Amino acid sequence: MVKSPAKLNLCLFVLGKRNDGFHEILSVVQKIDLCDIIEIRNADKNSVSFESDWEIPKNNTVFISLEYISSFTKNFYRVRIKKNIPPGAGLGGASSNAGTILNVFKNKIPEDKIWNIAEKIGSDVPLFLRKSPSVISGRGEIVSEISIGGLDSVIFLVVFPNITSITKDVYHRFDTINTDQDKRKLEILKDLINSAGVIKWDDFKNVLGYNDLETAFLQMYPEAKNVKEFLSRFAKFYLTGSGSSFFSVFFDEKEARRIYNILKQNFKFIWLVKAFKN
Repeated sequence: MVKSPAKLNLCLFVLGKRNDGFHEILSVVQKIDLCDIIEIRNADKNSVSFESDWEIPKNNTVFISLEYISSFTKNFYRVRIKKNIPPGAGLGGASSNAGTILNVFKNKIPEDKIWNIAEKIGSDVPLFLRKSPSVISGRGEIVSEISIGGLDSVIFLVVFPNITSITKDVYHRFDTINTDQDKRKLEILKDLINSAGVIKWDDFKNVLGYNDLETAFLQMYPEAKNVKEFLSRFAKFYLTGSGSSFFSVFFDEKEARRIYNILKQNFKFIWLVKAFKN
């Protein structure tokens, strides 16, 4: 059994559209201990099954990963996954599943080959081959580990409003609207990344929660705007990825628990979590 963690985009800047159709991004990502549970066994043919509250496509990232892995190992595998991470939630569940399974085979497949497979499967998959927090850039395939002081003490309150966000559609909407990027915050983030040593939390919180995709997401899913307005009555909540989950940050566990107990009366999918121990 292995744990496959969700991720949060602590901030996300979209720097432009590339010639290959993808977008250039710069984001700080933290894996959290909301996890799917994966079981891998040898088999006569590759198969994937899910215990899930949500419908999972048959041609999913896990099956694609197994096909690549089998081409190297010359063996087949049966994978069972207990899904706790909702799909279409901006939490990276599918990418995490693929990256976690690739990590299981890192002693049987050369590292450069595993990285190449991860890039082919999806833009977010490579980040699950590295420890977090990390900075992702390019279309997401360039991953650098960083250190942020105090992050291990953070309690994340994560809310999935049961809205399935389609990433490519959010990016398409982003391309069609005029949004003013906060260049000052972008420069702050670049300076923090380029600085040596541990990034101080008091410095990082200046860019915490910034997300260039939020306006596009809220335009596409008006019900999500109502959700955020409701959540904002209790704390500062931020969008992760292209949606639809929101998260808040606490250092006081008692206060985090108090707000969690209020909000769980309104949301089925809500979690109090900490940073995933890589």
